[in-house]
Amino acid sequence: MTQNASRIYNELIKFGSQYSQWSDVRHLGVMAWMMVGMIATGSVNLTKWLSHINTKALIAQSTQRQLSRWLNNPRINPAKLYSQVIKELIAKWKEPEIYLSFDTSQLWEEYSMIRLCVVHQGRALPLCWRVIKHRSSSVEMSSYQDMLKRASKLLPVNVKVVLLADRGFANPELVRYVWELKWQCRIRIKGNFWIYAPKHGDCQVKCVKSRS
Repeated sequence: MTQNASRIYNELIKFGSQYSQWSDVRHLGVMAWMMVGMIATGSVNLTKWLSHINTKALIAQSTQRQLSRWLNNPRINPAKLYSQVIKELIAKWKEPEIYLSFDTSQLWEEYSMIRLCVVHQGRALPLCWRVIKHRSSSVEMSSYQDMLKRASKLLPVNVKVVLLADRGFANPELVRYVWELKWQCRIRIKGNFWIYAPKHGDCQVKCVKSRS
């Protein structure tokens, strides 16, 4: 373990104890060491983290088992702990509007990760996420509606919220729910997507563009 790793660990402990209530403070310590390992290696492989982690264990396998138990501990609620952190970070949002990127990523062609992020200075700051067993990037609204509701409680008040989404989320249910949350949305759609437009009636998007 290097001196730099120890410094990062202490800063993470200080930061983590400020915003979240831990049922067991040892959980925070293990998480901080895991973050040190991830920062140092740029990997999510537990084995690669071991040389950067300081524990009382005498053998590496014991440390790896400790990390694995942490990841599968039912007493640790990542969404609850992280919500306090992200809410504090964006509580003093100074811009008149906030953009949220909404997308999915495929993992090993078996799982789908649904992510809702705050777009800020060219980066995407995770707000809420969920991983489901699903082999397609197109997911049903029932899989993510609770995410949107949870996100609405984390965002600052009196700020215009604009949801940005790819065409996999192009469905009327989502648009209606976004309006219920008093958000706006910009969803990418194909030219042959059917809509109802004033002065045009039922038509494809490409027709509206060509007539306007």
